[in-house]
Amino acid sequence: MAFVENRYVIEVRTSSGYLLVDSVQGSERAGLTPFTGSFRCRLSDPSLVSKGQTVTLELWHNSRLDGGSFVETIAKVEIERVRKTTNAMSHVTVEAEFKDKLARYLEQETDILMFSLDPGLTPAGMAQAIYLGTPYQADTSPIEASESNLRARDFQISGSLRDATIKLERILGARTLIDHSSKTVRFIPDYHDSSSITLEGVMEKTEIEAGDVSSGVKLTGFLNTIPLEKGLVRHYNLRGESWSVILTKELYTTESEQQRVKYTGKCRTSVRIDEIDKIESISTITYGFDHISLDHLYTEEEYDLLEEEPSGDPIYKMYLVWSPESNEVSIYRTIILDYVAGSSWDWGESRTLWKMKKVCEKYIGLYLRGKVFKFPIELQVGPKPREHYSTNEPASAVAALRLANLLYAKKSYQKETKIEVTPSKYIRPGGRATLGGHSYVIDGVSFSSHPYEVSLSLLEAI
Repeated sequence: MAFVENRYVIEVRTSSGYLLVDSVQGSERAGLTPFTGSFRCRLSDPSLVSKGQTVTLELWHNSRLDGGSFVETIAKVEIERVRKTTNAMSHVTVEAEFKDKLARYLEQETDILMFSLDPGLTPAGMAQAIYLGTPYQADTSPIEASESNLRARDFQISGSLRDATIKLERILGARTLIDHSSKTVRFIPDYHDSSSITLEGVMEKTEIEAGDVSSGVKLTGFLNTIPLEKGLVRHYNLRGESWSVILTKELYTTESEQQRVKYTGKCRTSVRIDEIDKIESISTITYGFDHISLDHLYTEEEYDLLEEEPSGDPIYKMYLVWSPESNEVSIYRTIILDYVAGSSWDWGESRTLWKMKKVCEKYIGLYLRGKVFKFPIELQVGPKPREHYSTNEPASAVAALRLANLLYAKKSYQKETKIEVTPSKYIRPGGRATLGGHSYVIDGVSFSSHPYEVSLSLLEAI
């Protein structure tokens, strides 16, 4: 029968078996932080522990040597530093420091260039691009469950994997938590994950008073989302002052020796469709009460290939030019006025210009389709005063709201409580905890063994 019963300990396992461990201690915090710690053990063969070796920390109910049972894997870590002391009996005491490999990979440099307008970039696709080639896998399922059709337009970065992960947090409106047992980088939509525990049997409790009262958050910028296609019917009043006219005057004599004057006005104006960023197509054109045939509609590329200026429609001598790279349509019209020279109709150039602009005054109607790329955002969360953040990275309005809420939560969770407990399982940071009727977020976990004891850093919103 075991000498000690009903206690929990942490065992250390290598690829060749379990070590005879005297003590283990470690810690981790929520977010992109490594899992660090150390252990001390006794060995007859000092080669069983070496720098660079991967070991697994396991929680057991009672010691393995006392017939205990496995509970769960805490973390897989890498030994960073080893100190070996040999006694007179040739037994070796090993003190080893360890750290999760995450920190090393997060500092690796990467170049990511992803761009897609249709169907756009998925959360899983962007996350995979970051952690491809590392022993870590990214889990974006909590974000996809929160917003099932989230798509980004682009994901571009040249920097470390840490920088890339932080950028993806802003794109998705997510917080990152690390599961060091499964080596999973989880992107979650809230400041805490869905796990929750009730804390009992607290041995010691220390409260740290908060500093300044939390301020709110103001988030502005543009969304990094795929374009939205819109169909529009728009009418514009082409007032006379909106037209520019290049006027030419020609004096000539008819066969009957009558002197006449001909004014030719090359008139141009443009309209901007503010509701879209790029025009895809124009299906119908009206000018006043008349329809303008699409035969007189040109793209800029088609227009540049013409050898001579188009004559325009037969009624108004009008044609239109548009570009699929802009939201503007240029409208051209030719007006010819021919009078007997010196007659009362021969008004002179300035009045003729005015006359031509008045003739051009009509409503133009456009039936078109286009794409919207620019989606401005302005969100305010929390009380005044609000700290201003500017970003063009959230992939949707919902992602932007998540990001604003996460920024505010980070500012709000200022009151810290530290407690000592002896739990029956490993408590991971990032979840929720209830203690004495108060709700907390578990920010940090420190543990020691033997026996298994845990110190928790709990944050409470103020």
